[in-house]
Amino acid sequence: MALPEVVVYWDANWGGDSFRTNLDINYVGDEWNDQISSIVVVSGTWQFFENANFGGAASNLLGPGYYSFVENSDVNIANDSISSFKIVSFDPV
Repeated sequence: MALPEVVVYWDANWGGDSFRTNLDINYVGDEWNDQISSIVVVSGTWQFFENANFGGAASNLLGPGYYSFVENSDVNIANDSISSFKIVSFDPV
């Protein structure tokens, strides 16, 4: 079984800086805080949050796929608002 993996991007349509992880991120850090605009879920199921420590408004559960803009209905969280994210399941949604 592969570890869950996600790539987050600074800009919509997978542009700008990116970082890839297979870990829960309870705070993305000052540089990345409120900057994420698009996401690629490589594997697993993930959820994204407006506040650190998995607080505040949360995105939909996201399985493997390409999410070009976080405000689209498939993700459903405000652009440039993500501060933390976590693995919900090793299995896809």
